[in-house]
Amino acid sequence: ANKEEGGAREGDPSSFLFLGYVSGSHVEEILQRLLRMAVSDPSPVVRLCIVRGLDERYDPHLSLTNLLSPLFLMLEDEALAVRSRALQILGRLARTNPGPVLPGLRRALVDLIIELRCGGDEGGGREAATRMVIIFLREGALRCLARPFVPSVIDALPLADVAPRLATAGLEALGEIATVASDGAMADPWLRGRLISHVLENVRDPSSSCKQRTSLWALGKIAFGCSYVVTPYL
Repeated sequence: ANKEEGGAREGDPSSFLFLGYVSGSHVEEILQRLLRMAVSDPSPVVRLCIVRGLDERYDPHLSLTNLLSPLFLMLEDEALAVRSRALQILGRLARTNPGPVLPGLRRALVDLIIELRCGGDEGGGREAATRMVIIFLREGALRCLARPFVPSVIDALPLADVAPRLATAGLEALGEIATVASDGAMADPWLRGRLISHVLENVRDPSSSCKQRTSLWALGKIAFGCSYVVTPYL
């Protein structure tokens, strides 16, 4: 009787549900369908709703190789909000399964730097690239990936002779760089002085209050991250 009872428990579907076997396979199947929809649906609102719902609970499933491809495809989405959210998800998954995730993210970062250097301001291409670079600099799992590219990013940032909206994005990225590279490229006195001059120029620019606020924020980040706390404020 004990064997039969034990056998019943062992073969009982409820035990598989408790252990997560059935639920895990169902979750993976549902995620596959959702990711296909997130790539192919014509509505950006639908695509954004899907990626916003992919929180940390699904990371063990999303980190599987067969589910990573749609996420990388979403980095090419026409909607910046979808691209940004997909990048944040991949940043989380880099902790869980770095092998297949980090090489693809490294290529994506290189493409963004090329867009910053060679892209045009029409259509918001450079601003979108700057916003994506900011995510690389903010996400903890992506900072180690972005750190070797800091000098290239600094050279490519739109900081002068650009529209106020684009300059604001560039200054925001500069402030994040000061946090990531406080003991690296930003410690170069010549480069630091050059960047400080760009920031101070934007602080004095009365054409955009938003740009002035972001400039002051970036100045504080640089001063704190580089221990450069006296000269910029004189």
